[in-house]
Amino acid sequence: MEIRHSYHDAELVGCAYSRTDSSLLLSFECTDGTTPKLLFSGVTAVRANDFGRQNVVSRLLISPSHVFTPDEIRIYVNWANSQHDYRASMTNESAQTIAASVAEAKSILFVLEPSVGAEVVALCRGVQETD
Repeated sequence: MEIRHSYHDAELVGCAYSRTDSSLLLSFECTDGTTPKLLFSGVTAVRANDFGRQNVVSRLLISPSHVFTPDEIRIYVNWANSQHDYRASMTNESAQTIAASVAEAKSILFVLEPSVGAEVVALCRGVQETD
């Protein structure tokens, strides 16, 4: 996946998830005035935390452009499968399977690291950027 926009200091202004469609739509307002959207398909794990009135992006990490270690993949996917009152745990076999899928670009790991507000992690099959 090629990212055309600069998301540093962009604001995440919308987040919509459909369990039925296994899709996630994130809407942004970038510092250059553009309003791109990221559409995730085949979502198998997702979590958005601390979405509020202001959600500023520090950086986006997206495989395969960003190479995650197997430990990072396990930590992020565990977090995405957890809740504020429930911490998921992953078997070593599942962790290895997911890490291999990400390494082979069969799955995409997406991490939005915030400066302020929402943090988002998603594991999916595809990501599309639209204007």
